[in-house]
Amino acid sequence: MHKLRWLCLPPLALLLAACALSPQALTIEPQLPTPAASVPGGHPIVLDVVDARKSNVVGTRGGIYSETATISTHGDITSGIRASLLGPLDRAGLPVQPPGAGGTPRLTVQIARIHYVAMGAPAVRSVRIGITVRASCRNGSRGYDGHYEVDDTTDVLTPPGPAANEKMVNASLSKALSQMLSDDKLLACLRS
Repeated sequence: MHKLRWLCLPPLALLLAACALSPQALTIEPQLPTPAASVPGGHPIVLDVVDARKSNVVGTRGGIYSETATISTHGDITSGIRASLLGPLDRAGLPVQPPGAGGTPRLTVQIARIHYVAMGAPAVRSVRIGITVRASCRNGSRGYDGHYEVDDTTDVLTPPGPAANEKMVNASLSKALSQMLSDDKLLACLRS
């Protein structure tokens, strides 16, 4: 009986390790600062947010179970991104019309890449997150296309859990969207 207990320990340890790196689904809700002062003289715009990624999988958690420990985005990511852009655009003098409204100027925000790489083997020691956002302004005969990228690396002591991964991904996405909102040429196209 004593030998049987010792034989059960290795499979139990493997089972527990596999559970520790189970798949994760992240909610995308970037937090963007809203400027303190409004910019006068703007006009309504149409805002479209598009998830242009081929898959909702952004990466794996790394370690020895990296193939099965995927990290993906949960549900429709465009609604959370759209909601985060409303306040900053309104304060920039560019109030957003309700979804489905026609007309110009039109701002299309494409989420082209959300990428997660756990680095270190067999133990994860750092996480690299890459974000690519594209913005397109169409305003009558005027147009402008912008490209915004963020690559962040964070050192970790243990493989991050869902809350930590969600926080890191949303922080990196917030940086890319902030770059977009700071693009003077994009804002000029929308205001003209």
